[in-house]
Amino acid sequence: MTRRFTLLALFLFGMTIPAVPQDDPGLTPGEIVFLVELGKNDAEIIDHIEAHRLRFETSPETEDALRRRGVAERIIRVIREVDLVDRAISMKDAGKDELDILQMIADRAVQVSLSTGEALRLRRKGLSIDVIRALKGDRRFRDFRTHSHPGGFFQLQHPKE
Repeated sequence: MTRRFTLLALFLFGMTIPAVPQDDPGLTPGEIVFLVELGKNDAEIIDHIEAHRLRFETSPETEDALRRRGVAERIIRVIREVDLVDRAISMKDAGKDELDILQMIADRAVQVSLSTGEALRLRRKGLSIDVIRALKGDRRFRDFRTHSHPGGFFQLQHPKE
């Protein structure tokens, strides 16, 4: 009797956990267009992009192609943000210098909206507070000196000694 109850409880518990494919590599531009053509609203598409990430790197050409196919600007903005965060993580995983990561963020000129949970996830991935602040558009670096330029751009200098 106890064995049957245990098996039933495990079966019911298993039914309550959503199935997430382990080999889901992220969305392609074609799949994003498919979701738009399917009539999914922007919020659903954005949630799906944030949950499953991307299988491509953004470029002005890719963004223009998505716009021509009817993808909303709001969705394209989230695509840019997700791509930037994923690039920062992959650079960190590849052993790139933090200065290179900060420069890539500055070159992309994209500000990311991070929830508390997302910021903690990035910290757990090994990104420093300077990188996380830079992703959010905050240029107050703790470990680097900066030099401002009249155009609003900044050039990162060597780490503080």
